[in-house]
Amino acid sequence: MAGKKKPTKLKILKGTYRPWRENQNEPIFTTEVPDKPDCLSAEAIVEWDRITKVFLEQEILTQIDMAALAMYCQSYARWKAAEKKIPNDKICWMKNGEIVTNPFLKIARNAFQDLKVMLSEFGMTPSSRNGVSSHKKEKKEKNPFAKFEVKK
Repeated sequence: MAGKKKPTKLKILKGTYRPWRENQNEPIFTTEVPDKPDCLSAEAIVEWDRITKVFLEQEILTQIDMAALAMYCQSYARWKAAEKKIPNDKICWMKNGEIVTNPFLKIARNAFQDLKVMLSEFGMTPSSRNGVSSHKKEKKEKNPFAKFEVKK
């Protein structure tokens, strides 16, 4: 069974683009930072501002990515907030003679699962971006024989 189809732009960045396999009807979107949704928390806004700069530089962000990017930023903020509420030595404690797990551990775990999915979708893990190279940093090779060319 084949994996998820990737957009042409991502295939080009990964070096797996094959013109004969190109989807002739693929929608084309311009690279731009999506409008920031007003439902983001303060921490999510900080992450939005940070990550959109990186994505825009790599030319992989469009208006249509707004919801997915918002989900990533909000999951990141939720995970970070929950992790701050879990002391290193107090994951569990005794309450009425029973061991109780810190409820923030579950919140952090759930947010992390959501975050993991979104990280992969945007190519932000080592395995999901394996092979991606930015064409912006390509250096043109100098022709070693240029000085011998005959000018007409």
